[in-house]
Amino acid sequence: MTHPARKFFVTIFVTFAVAYLASIASAAWQDKDTPAEDAPAVAKAKKDESIEDQQQRILGSYAELEQKFLALRDFEIDNNPARAKLLRRAYELSQEQGTTEGMKRILAMLSTGDLRDAEVSQKKVLDDLKGLLTLLQSEDRGKRIQDELKRNQEYLKEVERLLRIQKSLRGETEGKGDTPRISKSQKQAAERAKKLDEKIRENEERSADESDSPESDSSDSEGAKGKRPNDGGKGNEDADRKGKGKEQGNAKGQPQPQEGNPSDAGSSENDAEQKSAEQEMNPVRRRVAAAEKRMRAAKKKLDQAKRDESIKDMNEAIRELEAAKKELEEILRQLREEEVERSLSMLEGRFRKMMEREIKVRDQTKSLNAVVPEQRLADFEIKAGKLSAEQRSIATEASRALLLLREDGSSIAFPQTVEEMKLDMEQVASRLSASKVGEMTIEIENDVIETLGNLIEALAQAQKENEAKRKNQGKGQPGSGQPGDSSLVGKIAEIKMLRALQDRIYRRHTRYAKMLDDPNDPIGPTDNPDIRSALRRLTAKQKQLTEITKEIVESMSE
Repeated sequence: MTHPARKFFVTIFVTFAVAYLASIASAAWQDKDTPAEDAPAVAKAKKDESIEDQQQRILGSYAELEQKFLALRDFEIDNNPARAKLLRRAYELSQEQGTTEGMKRILAMLSTGDLRDAEVSQKKVLDDLKGLLTLLQSEDRGKRIQDELKRNQEYLKEVERLLRIQKSLRGETEGKGDTPRISKSQKQAAERAKKLDEKIRENEERSADESDSPESDSSDSEGAKGKRPNDGGKGNEDADRKGKGKEQGNAKGQPQPQEGNPSDAGSSENDAEQKSAEQEMNPVRRRVAAAEKRMRAAKKKLDQAKRDESIKDMNEAIRELEAAKKELEEILRQLREEEVERSLSMLEGRFRKMMEREIKVRDQTKSLNAVVPEQRLADFEIKAGKLSAEQRSIATEASRALLLLREDGSSIAFPQTVEEMKLDMEQVASRLSASKVGEMTIEIENDVIETLGNLIEALAQAQKENEAKRKNQGKGQPGSGQPGDSSLVGKIAEIKMLRALQDRIYRRHTRYAKMLDDPNDPIGPTDNPDIRSALRRLTAKQKQLTEITKEIVESMSE
């Protein structure tokens, strides 16, 4: 089975388990006369098998799934280290939660007719499974990070635009400008803030709805009243906000009968609900909404010729917008850090696999070179050709890694290093295709392996540094830098990579010098076409290295 298919199986099974356990939980306490159209899953479950049988089947399947996490992890550890790490974490999470033991307890409760306790335990297991599903789905997090980055960057641009507008209006008001015109502009600014508020709500609520659990579709009657726990996710906060909005609308338009004074009770409940909704609102949207409110208050004061009071409201609007800007910058910083961490892990996995394959090519090249020319049979060229094809395949993987680095755009030396390595791979492939398996080919292969080792070491070190940085931030130390400045690797790693490139050029130059007709001749002429071609490539490499060194120095001085 292919890797995506294995991942698909795991994700689909857990999704099924969440939905199916929900139907079992409902069946455990639902009345036998429940209409089938209201609960088709429950009706089918009752018809086909008992609740205990269903629970037993789910338990067996889940126990098997837990073991598959480890089996798939071992299968993926070389091909996809990031996925292997995810599967290992899924197994550990399942063990920490005690999901299997929880299912066993539910089965015992159902067998003894203890339905009420079974209901409570079912909810706990459902929550555990939803958490596990969220973890497994995080493998698609890359695209969601890109989408979130794009959305929040758009929000930030609009907030900055609103800040400029509001500060300009404040300046005009303080300068005794034309009040009617300022009032009109203030109204337009408030409308702009309202549109941003609505855009944030629409985008983030939609994102949350798309990732909601299966039970959300069957909880309409409780959705307006119930509160989902805030898990800290940006989308879920807006999903909570959506439910609260419905709750407020129902309270205002359709008051429920209550004892005592319905008006007073309804007003008190509405105030409490509104306050709770504001607290659970997306922090950026909350700031933008508060700024809009202050903008409208400022417009009203202007219309009442209360210029000084309107300036106070404008100041508050600016303060709220600056707070929204700060929130967005922090969100973008965190998203960028997560994106960098994913890229580092993915690149490290790619390079490790490439290194493993490259070592095999080098070792087989050595084996072919060990065969003396007189004993090389007809299959010698075939074997060399197969090695050439494998080398070109590795070069293709290098091209893909290079594309990722260039798309990131934050590193200078790393893309150049991979580019040079890819050219070396292509040179090796060409030489192997011509059955040239001598020392020059092997030395280039060794250089490729060494370069891969340098890349892997640098990426692993970058991940360690990022982990240390996160721990420091967890201890209360603030994050540093602007929202887009998280680089894939630091400048020190860039400089180390430059040094490795220069060292490789020097060693290769020294090696070629020993192959000249007269190694002691300072001019060093040679008639060997391989050496002449190699020296021309080496000259181009040195020029390119000089250029990227200048580029890095300029970037460090900015």
